[in-house]
Amino acid sequence: MQTDRKIIKWVSAELFFVVSVISSVMFGVFSAAISHDFHLSPSTLGWLSGIFFIVYALAQFYSGRLFVLFPAWIIMSSSALIAALGALVFANCSSIGLVFLARILLGVGLASTFVGVLYIVQKNFAAASFPMMSSLSQSSANFCAAIFGFFAGSVHNYHASFNFLALLLLICSLLSFLFIREKSTTASSLKQAQATPQLSMLSTVSLIIRNPQVWLAALYFSGLFGAVLTFADLFNVSYQVQAFHLSFNTASIINSMIPLGLTCGGLLCGYWAQKIKNYVFPARIMGALTVAMFSLILFVKFESAFAHVIIGVVSFLFGIGCSGSILAFQCLQENISDERLKPMATSFVLTFTYIMSGMVEQPTVGDFIARTQLKVMNHAAG
Repeated sequence: MQTDRKIIKWVSAELFFVVSVISSVMFGVFSAAISHDFHLSPSTLGWLSGIFFIVYALAQFYSGRLFVLFPAWIIMSSSALIAALGALVFANCSSIGLVFLARILLGVGLASTFVGVLYIVQKNFAAASFPMMSSLSQSSANFCAAIFGFFAGSVHNYHASFNFLALLLLICSLLSFLFIREKSTTASSLKQAQATPQLSMLSTVSLIIRNPQVWLAALYFSGLFGAVLTFADLFNVSYQVQAFHLSFNTASIINSMIPLGLTCGGLLCGYWAQKIKNYVFPARIMGALTVAMFSLILFVKFESAFAHVIIGVVSFLFGIGCSGSILAFQCLQENISDERLKPMATSFVLTFTYIMSGMVEQPTVGDFIARTQLKVMNHAAG
């Protein structure tokens, strides 16, 4: 019975995380339609995506602290409501100002999803099962995102999609309220909580940033998952259409191979690290695979009747490589002994990654695309 309750808690938290990942993929899939409706340049589109990740990162950073101070159900239920409001605004707005407001609301609302699901895993499952459970959490979300991306090419109405997203988020809020909350608090657990001294925000941050393993985890996760955020979740569909002259449907299917690779690779990473009781070696292999496959995507044009199939396979392998990013959190689990610091350390790694993506990578790539297109047009005119 106790095990069933733990699984139900995890499923409730996981559904919220799944919906948040689908939301990110959804924006990338519909970015061309959104740009057309609001007359956005690639640079503005990059900032529209970037503002989400900036707000997401800042809210996510403090969410690790909130999970220590408040019950998880309060944070996750209220966050899902805020995100639902953002999705409704995005689906029904008619001005660029409201679009930016909607992205901000979505960023605030979805910020607690990954921290939340890892917190539920940490609190409800044995430490030995953390690599597999954390990988399963990420892989399940990526699999659902891949399924969505596979069929998204046939859905051109982003208004209906974001209205449906709002409905899913309301369901997530209700499930968090019903199943993640504790029905009672035992006297022993209350006594233990009162006896445990609370660290101040400044002390918590200070202890985290002085740990070199936290910085290594942040750099590793930022390198692998940052590539997914910038490439797969924003620019890849339009890149495949322009660079390889593929149809929107074909490009969407190819893009879905990346989260599918993340799904398979995540399960492989979790099982591999748990089996050999070592996360470092799998992390190195996945990092090398990511660099090799991304180099093929960017620098090799396959002259073949089956080029789109080859690109799909390379994208799948790229996703497998990027799945190694989940091992950054195993690094935190093994190198941070104080349970009070782990949620905040998770938030720090995620915040570092999303700030790098939102403030540096996505606007820079969007600006580079805009400048490259301008040069091509000027050359053609000359």
